[in-house]
Amino acid sequence: MDVTDSVVDRVAEWLDGATPADGSPPPEIWACVKIFGHRKHYGKIREVERFGTKMLRVDVPAKLGAPLLGEDEQFETFMYGGSAIFSLTPMTEEAARKWADAERPQSYRPLNRLPAPDYDEDEP
Repeated sequence: MDVTDSVVDRVAEWLDGATPADGSPPPEIWACVKIFGHRKHYGKIREVERFGTKMLRVDVPAKLGAPLLGEDEQFETFMYGGSAIFSLTPMTEEAARKWADAERPQSYRPLNRLPAPDYDEDEP
């Protein structure tokens, strides 16, 4: 069985609502989640109960850890109610990490000054 088959099996079980019989935690599922069609997150997802209702928790990789230095990987966490979810596309961890890095907002760097205007000497 290759990695793709394993991911497909885990996603199928998760979509069917199956929970492990041995009481172990549910398998990690990585996905692209679109919220109201306006926000998009790539990360590790799971269903949690907060505020008396079921919610989707999305952990987006933010910074890789350095295990030899004792640093853990850092995640940005987002929580959404079921009605906010526009779409959910399961994928491999590698694909989700790649997309999360590519789609990460870049910091804004303002110009120190505006460029010089381009004047035409023939115009008044």
